[in-house]
Order: sequence, then C-alpha cells, then structure tokens
Amino acid sequence: MLVSKIWALLWSVKPLKHKFAQEGENTSGEETRVSLPHEIIVVEILSRLPAKSLLRFKCVCKAWRSLVSDSKFIQMHLSRAIGRDSVNVFIASKPNIVEKNCRITTRGVDGRCYKKKVTRICKTHMYHIDGDPFNKAIEIENPLEPSLHRTQVLGSCNGLICLYTITSLCLLNPSTREYKLVKLQESLNLDDERTAYGIGYDTVDDDYKLVQAVKCYKFNGNVDYSAVHVYSLSDTTSSIRLGTIPYHILNGKDSGIFLNEAIHWIANSNSKGYSVVILSFNMRDKVFREVPRHDDVSEQAAITVGVLRGQLCMLSKFHTTQIQIWVMSKYGEPNSWTKLCAMEQTVIPSFHMLLRPDIYILDQFLLDSFRPLLFLKNGDILMKDGKDLLLYDLKEKTSRNLELQGIPDWNKTEEIVTHIESLVSLKSGTFVGEVGQTMKRRTRWADIQKLCNKFICIFNDVYEAIFN
Repeated sequence: MLVSKIWALLWSVKPLKHKFAQEGENTSGEETRVSLPHEIIVVEILSRLPAKSLLRFKCVCKAWRSLVSDSKFIQMHLSRAIGRDSVNVFIASKPNIVEKNCRITTRGVDGRCYKKKVTRICKTHMYHIDGDPFNKAIEIENPLEPSLHRTQVLGSCNGLICLYTITSLCLLNPSTREYKLVKLQESLNLDDERTAYGIGYDTVDDDYKLVQAVKCYKFNGNVDYSAVHVYSLSDTTSSIRLGTIPYHILNGKDSGIFLNEAIHWIANSNSKGYSVVILSFNMRDKVFREVPRHDDVSEQAAITVGVLRGQLCMLSKFHTTQIQIWVMSKYGEPNSWTKLCAMEQTVIPSFHMLLRPDIYILDQFLLDSFRPLLFLKNGDILMKDGKDLLLYDLKEKTSRNLELQGIPDWNKTEEIVTHIESLVSLKSGTFVGEVGQTMKRRTRWADIQKLCNKFICIFNDVYEAIFN
C-alpha cells in the first residue's frame, strides 16, 4: 500500500518536466531542460506521506530526521493532512476500579494536591484507530494514570488530544505517542453538567487553549447566561475570564469542534427565544459569533455539527422522519451550504427509542449524541451514534455497526473523538507505549531498514526516469 502511494506521488511530479520543457522551448527547436532541486522533490513527497511512515523514515539518514522534525515541515504536513482528510479515531472507555498498590496525586477539599497511598485506582482504557479502513483499534497507555479519578477527553486540535482528570491535564499526540503534562493551578470542574468545553490553537499567542463555558441559572431555574474562561495549555494553566454570553451550550459532554481557527458548539440563544444556533468562538480575536444556516433549514429545527473533509457540516431534523446532512463549502457564507443527503431515522439505532416516528420533541436530545465523523475511501460516512460507531452507505441508504478488532467490550466505551494525523511536537520527550508492550523499541531494526531501503531504491529509480 505504501509503495503504491510513493509511486503515485513520484509519477505526479513527471508532468512538471513537460511543463517546464514547453515553457523553455527556444527558436532553434531545442528543448530547454529545467531541473527541480532534489531537496524540493523530497519535501514534496514526504509531506504527503502518513505520519507513521515518516516516523520510520527518520532512521534513513540525518537529513531526513532533521527534516521530519522541522517545524515548517510539520506545519506543511499538517496542512496537507487536513486537505486530504487524514483523520484517525480516538476512543476512551468507561472507568473501572482495579486493585493496585501505588502512590497517586489527589486533590483535597481545600483544593490542594497531595500524595496518597492507595490500593485501588480508577482505570480508563485508551484506544487509537489509525486510518482507513478503521478495522483495528490499538490500546495505548493512559498518561494520566494511576489516578483515583476517571480520564475525560476534552477534544482534539491539530492532531492533539486533550485529556483531563480532577488533578491532572495533558496533551497527547496519538500518532507520535508523545504527551505533555500541564500543571493545574486549580480544579477546572469539567465533569460538572453545567460546563461545556473545547480546545483550539491560538495563532497569535502560538499556544493551545481550553475554552470553558459554565451555565449560570436564574432563581427560577432557567439559564440566564454562560460565564466563559480561557485556559492556556502551556506548562502551567493560566486562566482569563472573558465575561458572559447570552447563550447556553447544549450537550456539554461532547467537546466543541475546532475548524478555521474557531471552536463550534450547538447552543440555545437566550436573546432569540432559546432557539438553537451554531455558536463559534474565534481563537484569534476572542469573539463569539453565530454561524448562519441555510435558508431551507428552519430556526426551529434540531441541529448538530461536525466536520467532513475539512468542511463544517450540519445535521438537521424538523417535522420529518429524515435527518439531513448539510456541508458548508465556503466557511461563513450561508449560500455555500449544500445538502449532501437525507437519512431515514429508522436506520439510526438511537432513534429506535421513539415510539412513533412523527414525535419530534426528542429530536434535539437525540441529535446531541449523533455526529458525522469522516468519509471512508469507499464513500461511506463514519458516524458517532452515542457510544457506537456506524457506517452509513450513501448509495444504499443503509447503516451498519463498524466491525472493529481490539476493543473487548463496546458497551464500555465512553467517549469518541476524531483527530488529524499529524507530527505536531509537544517538545516534552515523554511518550506512551502500546498496552502489552515494553517501552523498548517496538519494531525491529531490520524491518525498519528493509522498508527504508525499499523506499530509497524506488525513489532513485523514478527520479532518474523523470529527470534524466
């Protein structure tokens, strides 16, 4: 599979020779040959390869190792991974109690952290599904364990997953297995049902940040507004209170969607009679905005948001048994919404709880746990339905459960998020391993060397065929 990808990438460079030759023709009829620098060709090819392969190719030579670790190359690789929709899936299980004698960090009633000897800990299993066809999950070590508390997944941004317990917080790159612990100055109370959250990247401060919105209630029990805090995810958390907004975010258990430098949620607008809107928070200018719907989507319709092929998508349902999927091709422009398809709710297992398909009072509640994740190569859409993964066939208009190896019990899965495959470095030097393996090098040197030699031979042969 990898060899065929390399052949295709190298062959795509060949038309450049003919293009330059036509532009360089002179009056004598002789062809002027223009050669591309070898370094440019290497960068163009490597920046299109999967992160897993590039990590192995760091063993080829010092130059390649330096290139793959270069910040500009990492950014180029990330941009192209987003463009070709190189999305992976990360799953966290429900917590369970296991017997283990160890010392852990816990937080007292006074808010301070201290060490404590325990005989039982809370175990949260982490699984990583690496690329299409999404048929095998690999369990990786939880960097926040041992702990007395469950591990929450707060979302993803640029290939990084944010994990949280009451006493700890960390960023994890599942593709490289690197993680960085972030020191908490205070408990964030992110497991509170009043709290919604999301993580994003601030290009101005060059920092990953956690955005938290906490519902504030009136005396009559209605939500009046939400208080917003922004936390820096550098070595130590530092918070800024932005003030309040006249919205309250629905389904705070699911993290916000980061896209186009903004985090997106579904929220009730208090100023519009509690109508449901798509609310975004721009990480650059720190401003909340509403993303406009298509004119054909009623303001009373139940909606949810996701990302498909790097574009904002919306699911809507209003006085019908169909769930419509809309995609915004030009971000922020309401006329760019295009209806991708309409699914019958009968093919979605979670909607089977409805006694009658024409009862719509539960539509928003059910859509809150339903989200499109990505397109597969065969054209199917991978979707999250509560704690399950579904494959929806656009042609046949049917759905089926994703058959996946590596997860012992699907009933114990808790959180599912997607992340872009990336080489983004946390510069921590700390890594997690796969469960059941030691922290020693997991791939034999002979296998790595064989793969690298095969790549070099193919590269040299095709390079000579193109430019000689």
